[in-house]
Amino acid sequence: MDIHWGPGSNVGSLLVIGTDLYAGCYDLWGSTGGVYRTTNLGTTWIKLTSSDTFNFVTSIAEMGGSIYVSTQGSGVFRSTNLGLSWSISDSGLPPPTGFFSDYTYTIIVNDTNLLAGTVCRGAFLSNNGGASWFQRGLNGFCILKFAFDNNTIYAGESGSGVLVSTNYGVNWTLRDNGFPGGVLSMIFHQGNIFAGSFIGNGTNNGVYRSSNQGQNWVRASTGLPSNVEVHSFAVIENILLAGTYGYGIFKSTDNGGSWFFISDGIPTNLSVRCFATISDKIFVGTSSNGVWMSNLSAILSIKNEGTRSFYSFSLSQNYPNPFNPSTTIRFTLRESQITSLKIYDIFGKEVATLIHNKLMNEGTHEIEFDATNLPSGMYFYRLQTKDFSETKKLLLLK
Repeated sequence: MDIHWGPGSNVGSLLVIGTDLYAGCYDLWGSTGGVYRTTNLGTTWIKLTSSDTFNFVTSIAEMGGSIYVSTQGSGVFRSTNLGLSWSISDSGLPPPTGFFSDYTYTIIVNDTNLLAGTVCRGAFLSNNGGASWFQRGLNGFCILKFAFDNNTIYAGESGSGVLVSTNYGVNWTLRDNGFPGGVLSMIFHQGNIFAGSFIGNGTNNGVYRSSNQGQNWVRASTGLPSNVEVHSFAVIENILLAGTYGYGIFKSTDNGGSWFFISDGIPTNLSVRCFATISDKIFVGTSSNGVWMSNLSAILSIKNEGTRSFYSFSLSQNYPNPFNPSTTIRFTLRESQITSLKIYDIFGKEVATLIHNKLMNEGTHEIEFDATNLPSGMYFYRLQTKDFSETKKLLLLK
């Protein structure tokens, strides 16, 4: 996968019109946010907006030849000439009261209607091309994502889960049985709805699947990193893709039953915010790393090469340090291995064995060292496995 980066390195949304690709970018403090366009598959990019207009694009959509963008702190804008000029299009929407509050987060198109999700003000509908908007319920909710299944609307909320309306927003029902918290992303695939969950403390993040219109949810995260945030989905030739925060792209060929990492030259730490396809190319927009491109055939043909470890070997500095009389030693194993952790004095004499030739699982471990019976002074702790060894100092002060 090759990088095709426009000046806006934080890319939150992508839009395809014909063979042109538009990128909605965000920049909290600088001037690289806005809308960009490429007409040559990302080789070069043109910025279509100025920082004075808007600098933080939260979503981008197209309907009837017009482009719509929602922004943080500036409102909703519309372009009728493919981005060459923009006009405000937020009559009826709640005015932004501040950069971090009361703004439109997402816009989605269904037939001839636009649906906007706002932060703390719920859902808004426009049936006249954005000339005016009226509220469609959920006041007080923060709507981050929408998905449509015919005329049924699914709204992903930042803390409550998934809300469903079968009458275009007149009434909403919370469907959260088995779903743990907020929603970052949603998509329909093979009769199921998939949602990427977000919980503030990081517990139970991942992918959840419902086969009955959101009535019940089950976790579908086998093969994904533990508690990973899934910020985006895409379906390509019946293959489901998930863009994660900090772990790159994963692929499922069994309707979310299992996932495996796509390693087609993609950095393992990419945060993937969105997907788009043009002809035989696939593009991904990322946080801090611009737009990446690959051949669809390369992505679709990647086979599962086995379980990938999301850890690397490391030995951390003990804490507290200096200490009296106990301290904690943390280390991480890339894979399960026979492990030893020992303490030595300044003469190289072993004075304590914390772990001796024990099979330890991959992941991060913490071991407490109690030096009650040792005199003050400088000591060394050494972690030894088949593939890794490291030594660090620790200071005992009594």
